[in-house]
Amino acid sequence: MGLLLAAGSRVEPRFLSRLAGELERVTGRPRLEVDLKELRATPYHFQNAVLKEGRLLFCRDQVARVRYESEAIGRYLDYKPVRRFFLDALLDRDREADHGG
Repeated sequence: MGLLLAAGSRVEPRFLSRLAGELERVTGRPRLEVDLKELRATPYHFQNAVLKEGRLLFCRDQVARVRYESEAIGRYLDYKPVRRFFLDALLDRDREADHGG
């Protein structure tokens, strides 16, 4: 679950943990089922996955949300070829190691 705060805002990890516990209690999810992350502090590919596959539960500021989403998608698309290059290099290295190369 992603939490989007106002730009420049930060929260303590303990707050996220307490909030995740409260969400677990309210939703009836077992302990450790809710994994709560502050979106701006996560990797670009994670942010993109949340935006693409997630579901918005609450939004206080639609303009700020749309601005964030536009910027996050742009950053992800800029970064995507670099990430793909490094993932491919890791896969190639693993394949070579498997074949004694």
